[in-house]
Amino acid sequence: MLPVQTVRIIASCTQGKKRLVPQDLRLGDIPDGSLVERLQVWKKRLQQSSAERVAVAELYRGQHWAVVRDLPTVAQNAGLQADLWITSAGYGLVPVGAQICSYSATFASSVDDSVWRPSDGDRKGSLRAWWRGLQNLSSQIAGAPRSLSELADAAPKAVILVIASPAYVTAMADDLAVTRQRLTDPNHLIVISSRNSSLPLWLESHLVPSEAPLCKMLGGSRGSLHARTARRILEETVKIPLRADVLVPRYGHLLSNIEMPAPQARLRLTDENVRRFIRETIAAKGNLSCTAVLRKLRVSGQACEQRRFAGLYAQVKGKLYEP
Repeated sequence: MLPVQTVRIIASCTQGKKRLVPQDLRLGDIPDGSLVERLQVWKKRLQQSSAERVAVAELYRGQHWAVVRDLPTVAQNAGLQADLWITSAGYGLVPVGAQICSYSATFASSVDDSVWRPSDGDRKGSLRAWWRGLQNLSSQIAGAPRSLSELADAAPKAVILVIASPAYVTAMADDLAVTRQRLTDPNHLIVISSRNSSLPLWLESHLVPSEAPLCKMLGGSRGSLHARTARRILEETVKIPLRADVLVPRYGHLLSNIEMPAPQARLRLTDENVRRFIRETIAAKGNLSCTAVLRKLRVSGQACEQRRFAGLYAQVKGKLYEP
């Protein structure tokens, strides 16, 4: 009997939380200063926070997380041995069994609680420095790896399956490069994301492209697409090897044969601009639902992802949004 293949599933977290975020655990609450100074303040706040801690599995919300949470079961049903880890701009690498505080931090650049600020200069270098800095943050589970390369050291024959946006992949790029070297078979490093010029060239042979046209085949929203691509890959492991040198060209070919949807030229807004639009629309039109206000925003030619908008709408209304 062949040994059971181990898969370490590493998925990016979501901005949406099921618990209210304390003001001091919003990254944007830290005053201006160098990235190193902000990182030190952030880690100190996390370590000293008296906020309630909750299981990772119960903290995040939204379609992306709903799919991610079930991926270990999907893998096990396909005959694999799997565990789940989360990559977070707040906590770094976190096992799904950890207990953490609700927080708001992101590697994306278009929201208030972004790691990167214009005063930092080079964005790619800043994101990578922040990810490295989080690796010495005390683990929420004693002895748990704090980096992807440590995961590879612990199980060099395992498959490392990363599911993340280009911003998160950019932050982890140096760690991913070391991880590839630590694996017995480099083709066991598989990264599911969309293609982006910010990503290093070496990653092309490991990047399974997960982009808008696949929504026609996999269903669901754009926000959960990478997770749905991962689910399809895990479901098909019985007939399609879980290897980068097989999956990268396969999904590149799939994308080239799906008609691209027409692009929508919409202006993307900051969190504060979205909240202002919500307040002004409700004041002018009455107590409209979240869906109705979002529809008006899009009709105006402006853009905001549905999950993000729902969280901001809940903030304006002063209540906790539940998925």
